[in-house]
Amino acid sequence: MTADDWKKAEMQLTPPYGFAKFVIDGYNVAVECRLVTETKFGYVVLIDGVFKGEWITEDCEIRRRFCYEGQRCILTGKSKADFIKEFGKRAYNRLLKESPEKVKYKYYTPYFGSFRTLKAHFIKNNESITLVETLVDL
Repeated sequence: MTADDWKKAEMQLTPPYGFAKFVIDGYNVAVECRLVTETKFGYVVLIDGVFKGEWITEDCEIRRRFCYEGQRCILTGKSKADFIKEFGKRAYNRLLKESPEKVKYKYYTPYFGSFRTLKAHFIKNNESITLVETLVDL
């Protein structure tokens, strides 16, 4: 896709009723701008008009291509500070390097918080991206 196509897609996805269709490596992908929390809009990704929960829970090709991968720390700010105080920052960094699953976990969501992260993820994980022209251009 060209830079103009990405700008056109971003314009089509403006809140509150944004919608754009893509053909990505043979998949028909629809992206809708929806409320994902009570006050926050997100870009929801639908493959062939649906999104299955099993794509988030199981490691599959669709999850790697189209889902947002987030990372959180298991330790709260206070417990992390207590750990560092007791064992030292060097021990914390060593633990983080040797076994990161003890300190952090990954989660997947079917939506992206911003268009920039959606675009970067699609470009990074897919080869062929085409914006499908819609009848209504915003």
